[in-house]
Amino acid sequence: GGRNLLETAEFDLNHDRNLRSALDRARRGRAERPSFEGDHVLAWALYKNGLCVEARRASLRSFRLGTLDVDGLYHHSLIESCLGNTAGATAYLDRVRQLDPAYLDNPPSAKRLPAPR
Repeated sequence: GGRNLLETAEFDLNHDRNLRSALDRARRGRAERPSFEGDHVLAWALYKNGLCVEARRASLRSFRLGTLDVDGLYHHSLIESCLGNTAGATAYLDRVRQLDPAYLDNPPSAKRLPAPR
C-alpha cells in the first residue's frame, strides 16, 4: 500500500467530516507529494477550516502549471467568495461553466457547498 493522505483528506473534506484531521493530512500529504493536486487539496482543507487567506495562496499555487481542474476552479471560486471577492468568485465560476456546463447542476459531492449566484 501507499500513503494516501491527500486522497483521504479530500474525501473527508468533500463530505464535511474530520475537517481538522483532513487539514493535517493535507499538509503532510502536500509536503510528501508536492504537486498541483497537493496544493489543491491543501487549499480545500484550509478553506473548509476557515483559513481563506492561506487557502487562496495554496489554490493559486495549484494553477501554476496551467492545469484546468474543474474541482480546483470551483473550490477557488468559494475561496474568493469567502474573502469577499465577488468578482473573482464569479470569474472562476464562469471558467467552470466554460469547461463543464453541467458541473454546477450536478456537483460530485452531495455535501458540496453551494456556489455563489
